Amino acid sequence: MPTKLPFENVKASFDSLPDQTDIKTFEFFSSRKGNNNHLGLLVVKGKEGQSNSKFEEVKIGERKGQYFVSKEEQTLRWKDRDLEYTLIYYTEQSNMKLSKADLIETAKSFK
Repeated sequence: MPTKLPFENVKASFDSLPDQTDIKTFEFFSSRKGNNNHLGLLVVKGKEGQSNSKFEEVKIGERKGQYFVSKEEQTLRWKDRDLEYTLIYYTEQSNMKLSKADLIETAKSFK
């Protein structure tokens, strides 16, 4: 789990997909007046996620990761042992602008 998020006043939720115990989802929200932000985290155990998107290779501390940005979201993906993490910042649902560095700092804070 991240120990540092790019926004404050966070509410979090956790969900496990039915019939897929190897996939966990976490949602982080901030909802102060006029300042709504939504960051999702997908954790997959034992298999790699698939995507048709063209990712940019990035460094997350000593790890290698992949970054992708579109009109709707910013995505940062990396592996640690047998877990694949995907951070998704939903830009269309959020008021705050995040940079690639903001997502990388969040990923570096994982414990």
